[in-house]
Amino acid sequence: MKLRVAAFVAFISLLSCINENAADISIENISFQPEFAFPIGSQPVAFSNYSSSTDLKPINDTLLNDFDAISDTIFNYNDRYYYLPENISTDNSIPFSFDQNKEDLDLIKSFLVKTNVTSGIPGKVVVQVYFMNQGTTLDSLYDNPFQISGPELDDSGNITSTIFSTNKTTYENPDRIFNILDTDELKITTSLTIPSYKEVNTKYNDSLKLEIQVAARIKLNLTPFKKDE
Repeated sequence: MKLRVAAFVAFISLLSCINENAADISIENISFQPEFAFPIGSQPVAFSNYSSSTDLKPINDTLLNDFDAISDTIFNYNDRYYYLPENISTDNSIPFSFDQNKEDLDLIKSFLVKTNVTSGIPGKVVVQVYFMNQGTTLDSLYDNPFQISGPELDDSGNITSTIFSTNKTTYENPDRIFNILDTDELKITTSLTIPSYKEVNTKYNDSLKLEIQVAARIKLNLTPFKKDE
């Protein structure tokens, strides 16, 4: 990742030199808008990340005697029943840095971030990505966090296939791009809504997980060279 971004920065520097000497070039009507695509990183999020982020309250065995009456307020985790928690969330981080001079901002036409999420955890997942600098939030990727439904299940509550979702967000506003150039990591927050056992008779365990992949594409905006009159 660092090597790709470093190569991009070196190329930017070269183009800056070209811009400074554009008067010596007599090529007419040339438009050049190169793009650089590169992976930022991937992050697995196990169900254990969620279960450890909240205090799960086990169901008293006496209450289980009237299982039908409480089945819409509980879920099964590691072969034990717990009260259904409200939305639970967890944070994960991926190192990322532009390593770029802010004076080269005018060369960037757009910055696109693509987020792929493969869900193998029953329940709705909401994803938000934050640009961070030394623990401070610079900006959030999505104006409205995007949602992923849970995987398909059979009648016994077993997962039959995972769910894949992708989201693309493009930064084109120079002020927003400028604001995130000091990013040193991406913080990925995922919030999980667990359905009740009555809705989904599945057994949750620590092997269930999400897989999150983040990639980017930078498009440059180079002024066409014009022949001197």
